[in-house]
Amino acid sequence: MITDLQTFLLAGAEAIQDTKIARDEQSDKTCSKCDTTKPLTDFYANHSQCKQCHTQTVRAKQYEGAVPTIYAITSGTKIVYVGSTRMSLPARLQAHRSAASQGRGTKIANFLRSNPENVNIIALETLQGASKQTLLYSEKQWIRRLSKTNKLHQTRNVIY
Repeated sequence: MITDLQTFLLAGAEAIQDTKIARDEQSDKTCSKCDTTKPLTDFYANHSQCKQCHTQTVRAKQYEGAVPTIYAITSGTKIVYVGSTRMSLPARLQAHRSAASQGRGTKIANFLRSNPENVNIIALETLQGASKQTLLYSEKQWIRRLSKTNKLHQTRNVIY
């Protein structure tokens, strides 16, 4: 019985090795989006699109239907962060959560790591067609306004 198990495991290991060798011998792959043949290094593992097309697809989804917005991240009834974005609000919150899970040391990332539950994102103001400079100026105005009303006790744009 042990011999049969050893034979079975050995055969499985050899099959896996053969698959890896075959994959390593393949040097090019055709992108499913741009239909260009590129080296395997231009592809993420298990993706049919090249890295460039994959990035474009992800960004398009993030910005789809988005309008420049000043937003607040809330925890319960407390505003914990004010920011600005050109991304959709769900994509922006996901970007903050991703930064937190990757261990980034920003104040909002630290807050999200220590308080993962009951966090929401809300729009404070939308600025159709606003430049980045206008968006950042409006963000600062919101921070000042909320600080004066004691709704935001912050260091820069994060409160605890």
